[in-house]
Amino acid sequence: MDSSPPPPSSSSTTTTSTDDKPKPPKATPFGLLLKGAVVAISGIVNPERAEIRRQILEMGGEYRGDWGDDCTHLVAAYAGTPKFNEVKSKGGIIVKAAWVYECYEQKKRLAVKEYVLGDKPASSSSSSSSSSSSKTSSTTSTSVAASAASKKEKKSVSTDIKPKKKKKGSSSTGKNPDGSSKGYLSDSDDDDDGNAEEEAGGSSSSTSSRSASKRRRREHNTPGTDTFQGPWAASEAEEKLVAEIDLVQKANKKAFESVEKVKKGHYTTQEEREAKEEEELRQRMQDKGRTIWHAQKDRARDYQGRSWLVPPSELKVVDHGAFIPKMWIHTWSGHTKGVNAVRLFPTYGHLLLSAGLDGAVKIWDVYNKRKVLRTYLAHTKGVRDITFTGTGRHFLSGGFDKVVRLWDTETGQIVQSFANGRAIPYVLKFYPQQGANAGTDGYNEFLSGWSDKRIVQYDIRTPDAFVQEYTEHLGAVNTITFVDDNRRFVSSSDDKSLRVWEYGIPVTIKLLSEPHMHSMPSVAVHPNNKYVICQSLDNQILVYKTAGFSLNKKKRFAGHTSAGYACQLGFSPDGRYVISGDGEGRLWVWDWKTSRPFKTIKAHDRACVGAVWHPIETSKIVTCGWDSAIKLWD
Repeated sequence: MDSSPPPPSSSSTTTTSTDDKPKPPKATPFGLLLKGAVVAISGIVNPERAEIRRQILEMGGEYRGDWGDDCTHLVAAYAGTPKFNEVKSKGGIIVKAAWVYECYEQKKRLAVKEYVLGDKPASSSSSSSSSSSSKTSSTTSTSVAASAASKKEKKSVSTDIKPKKKKKGSSSTGKNPDGSSKGYLSDSDDDDDGNAEEEAGGSSSSTSSRSASKRRRREHNTPGTDTFQGPWAASEAEEKLVAEIDLVQKANKKAFESVEKVKKGHYTTQEEREAKEEEELRQRMQDKGRTIWHAQKDRARDYQGRSWLVPPSELKVVDHGAFIPKMWIHTWSGHTKGVNAVRLFPTYGHLLLSAGLDGAVKIWDVYNKRKVLRTYLAHTKGVRDITFTGTGRHFLSGGFDKVVRLWDTETGQIVQSFANGRAIPYVLKFYPQQGANAGTDGYNEFLSGWSDKRIVQYDIRTPDAFVQEYTEHLGAVNTITFVDDNRRFVSSSDDKSLRVWEYGIPVTIKLLSEPHMHSMPSVAVHPNNKYVICQSLDNQILVYKTAGFSLNKKKRFAGHTSAGYACQLGFSPDGRYVISGDGEGRLWVWDWKTSRPFKTIKAHDRACVGAVWHPIETSKIVTCGWDSAIKLWD
């Protein structure tokens, strides 16, 4: 009989026409990719957790805060946790976060096979073989048993015939070449483990897993080889766990960056932030600002055509003693936030310049109606310090927007702008001696102390480059004070030190740094130029001699609360009194000779950070505070 197969039927050989070809499956809409998936998250914290939840919901999945009976998937960070074991025992699907990310990026639902978290159990092969053997015929089980018996018999025969090979570096004593037995394992131990495992027949998955782990560890950690790492070398499982942790950390970083991109105004990398800051700084440098003239238009010039900066003719510089003010006579209001500093017009004090934390600089009339005359607007953040030139026709302002601006006091125009990278200017000081006139009445050079530990010397005639740098401080520079006929200057810093410099030479002449010293955010010179007083942040005022810069231990002013505040210091014009604000809004007056408190005035509701004595009317004091008020006392 012909045993050849019958020819195929005509129905099986008929070809499908082009019109009847099956059409490709329709792509699943993005919002339905995870339809039917109820997902919980374990071991992942924000912002990555929020990002995963957002992507799951956008793809049509459902989210649960914790694993429940209706959950189908668990996105976990680590294997072997209590939550992992619980879900695994219930038959849930445990995947890595990469599954969600890849589905979201590729816009299709991927199979979870490649993203299942955790190693396959060591007994999976034995359990699967046992389950399959129960389903197969008795003939298959009999052949498997016979095969196992023959393998066992072959192993026992080979063991009896072949001598054991010693490992490299092994000895008959079962010790390492150096004579120690620590961390050493002979071949007989391997055979014993193998026999024990065979006798167990794969019944205990934990024993099998431990034995396999041992063999993996010994295989790559043999004594006497180049790869030997000692008895405590990591196993393959541990190395794999470390690799998984690294992947999770990278995923966390990626999720954090994606969340940061969503937030408006935030940038993912430091380079992008720095680039944006530099661009913003460049734009602020180019900003010409604006000014507001508050007085009447005819007030800018008098009938003789003189500028409003010219002092009244009745003000005369007369040397006479100072008097302690007794009462509060006026308040200047206009700043919307605290006032950081006040400066009186040089020599005459008929105008008052104020720096506000609202970013505005204002100039006020001390006489007549005592109103604000002009507002200078350019700083986008609070103003840290201000200073006049010797004639008062120009002034400098430095703000927390990291820009120093040179203003024309009369017109309110910005003459030049200066910056020092991303540092904040803390103190500004014009060099007191006049030089060649260059549009600022001869005051061409100034020093600025910055938050990046540097003192930078600028010349307004060369605005594109600085003249000199003084770079020995270890903290932000707080004050700059000229002494010794302006040949030297002393600077204080957050590094709790005082440094004396030769002007124009960036080398410290003398360093004052003792363990008992604190930061000194304000310094003032006595009118006789023989002493310097420093506001120490341990609630006292210290006195140093300008000759040799030694501490005068006999003079010390205390009683006020200045810790944590940069309260401005000052002297009366005759040098008889010392004044300072404090953190509780009080104005303190001490006697210079006795160092005793002479008078205390409750000046402001918040910290009183500025106090200056009037240079001509020596019974008047101007104070400012963080309650946005500027007050005149007489």
